[in-house]
Amino acid sequence: MSMDQGPGHSGYSWGSPSAGDPYASSPSAGDPYAGTPYAGSPSAGDPYATDPPAGEGFGSSVLAQGSGAPAGHASYSAGVPVPGPPGPYVQLPPSSSHAITGFILGLAGLVMCAGLTAPVGIVFSALGMRATSPEADPPRSGRGLAIAGLVTSLIGMIPFLLMVLYIGAIIVFAIVEAT
Repeated sequence: MSMDQGPGHSGYSWGSPSAGDPYASSPSAGDPYAGTPYAGSPSAGDPYATDPPAGEGFGSSVLAQGSGAPAGHASYSAGVPVPGPPGPYVQLPPSSSHAITGFILGLAGLVMCAGLTAPVGIVFSALGMRATSPEADPPRSGRGLAIAGLVTSLIGMIPFLLMVLYIGAIIVFAIVEAT
């Protein structure tokens, strides 16, 4: 038995490459792409290796056509506000602090405080709904936060009411036992 072959030998030798060995080194052993469609260079035949022709590929859209923007850069036309720093476009009004507070209190009452903050969250959410109504002066954003605060506060009232009923039952049973 040669030094290359030992017990459990799989048929491949550790020595020089043989003709039947598919993993034997070849003249193109340094090219990892040899024998693949990408042979020659890493980008040969790769459709993603180069930039697409102008007007094609990701980033080009109907918005970029005719707007003077370079291909690949979307822009808006017809006075639609572009997200970014403040400019000549209409900005959203500030959010209602009552809506934000109502949402936070409702979420806290639902998740952590067993509903203790839920009644206050309902009040703040109702004030936030009033502050974000379409007829409010000055206009405020945050109507979705006010609605979410109202919903989470109402759901958070369930454990609060159960806790109040439990404490009330304990007091009633204590009074009945005392008499």
